[in-house]
Formats: sequence, C-alpha cells, structure tokens
Amino acid sequence: MQRCMSRSVALAAREVVLSRWDDVRFFLVAMRAGSFTKAAAELGTDQSTVSRRIAALEHALKVPLFERTRRAPVPSEAGERLREAAEHVE
Repeated sequence: MQRCMSRSVALAAREVVLSRWDDVRFFLVAMRAGSFTKAAAELGTDQSTVSRRIAALEHALKVPLFERTRRAPVPSEAGERLREAAEHVE
C-alpha cells in the first residue's frame, strides 16, 4: 500500500510541476535555501508569500512537502520526490 501511495504521489508531483510551475519554482528555491525567509530574499518577495505558494502546492498534491519546525522547514518524503521531478523539468 505504501509503495502504491508513493508512486501516486510521484505521478501527481510530475503533473503539478508542469501545471503550477510558478509555485514549484518557489518550492525549489525554498528547498535549496533551507528556509522560507532565505527563499523570500532570493525571490525578492516576503516569507508569507513563499509560505502561501508552498501551501498551495501542498493542497494541490494533498500531502505536506515540509514539516514546519521552529528552526527551519524539513522536507518530507513527498517534498523530496517533488524536488526530483521539478529539477528534472528545470
């Protein structure tokens, strides 16, 4: 069952990458920067915008992409899969 869910997440991730590239770009910058605040600085926007765009992706995929902690967001398994798909497209 877990393998089937992982595969469906990966397929959904590819579809989302292609259909929501702007949100995925915010996600990639956040993954690489290690924080939403640093990603916002790189993107020339504010942290709340980065957080909203990533939340929109999570809603579209129906899975969390990050675990929000006090120190920094930690990528989930789904986040790592989305990163692979997004970097392939990039």
